[in-house]
Amino acid sequence: MWVWVLLFATAATGYAICQPRSCGRAAAPPRVSHRPTSVAMLAKSTTPDYDKLNTRLESKKREVESVRCMLLDTMLPRQRIEMQFGPPVSVLLSQCQASGDRIVVLGMDQKDGTILKRGVEARIESMSPYRASHGFFSSHSTRTATGFTAFDTTLVGGRRFEVIETIGTDDPYGWPPAMPVFGAKVRWLADETASDATAAAVLKAGSLKPLVDEWVELVGSGKRERTAGQLVQLLADLGPMPEAEEADDRAFWAAALINPLPALGVAREVRPAVLRATEALERVELVHAALVDSIAKMKEMPPGCFEVEPKPRGFGPR
Repeated sequence: MWVWVLLFATAATGYAICQPRSCGRAAAPPRVSHRPTSVAMLAKSTTPDYDKLNTRLESKKREVESVRCMLLDTMLPRQRIEMQFGPPVSVLLSQCQASGDRIVVLGMDQKDGTILKRGVEARIESMSPYRASHGFFSSHSTRTATGFTAFDTTLVGGRRFEVIETIGTDDPYGWPPAMPVFGAKVRWLADETASDATAAAVLKAGSLKPLVDEWVELVGSGKRERTAGQLVQLLADLGPMPEAEEADDRAFWAAALINPLPALGVAREVRPAVLRATEALERVELVHAALVDSIAKMKEMPPGCFEVEPKPRGFGPR
């Protein structure tokens, strides 16, 4: 969609001086302005900053965008998911990889079974035809054998978004979607920055660090990993914890840690609630409570894996 924007700029070029005609009295002397009338200064004060305007217009244009959606699993920024995909998802991924179209991921709230309207953009980090354990392509990944190709794929969560309406459906505002792959108009959501965060959010975010340190130590010492090296890889994927001043980003980071993909199972699911929350303080409080609860449970349980909640019904791997 093209958006035409018309900008009007006006600039003063001087001061008009009107002298009255003589009526038997001496004409009043013209009033002289003491304001600076330098052409350079006038130009500086009235010329638009086109770089800023272009940035603002580009930001506005990207605020709402048409994308390709797929129902998969609840993901957060920085989270990675490795799966083998067949049609129709493998077809969608191939098309998006070739065209550069954006693809986004939506998951399910396990508490009520509803499909979320908020999720993340998914970047295709790698995608290759599925190989069986013996190193050869499996029969179902060869187009000549079955007519479709399955792909081993790694997706990485990026920007957050909210669905505005679906595209190509009878009811664009109907929800949930009937198909696992569909088009939609989405609004990109921005994190609260350090300048936006409230003092309460920053203070609460600061209390997450010691909880995260204790949680990581208990997962390792209690042998809670589902696969060897899972925690080390998870921390490497997420990168360093954001500063407390970036309270929003820290909350998403911590939620991605305690609810990883594939799941550890030692913390209750908070990702849907964190995505639905509207401000940083709410997100930080949700993650803080989940960390406290998870730490208490790990201290109570004998070493080994355990499930805090029943196995979820999501679309992705568990």
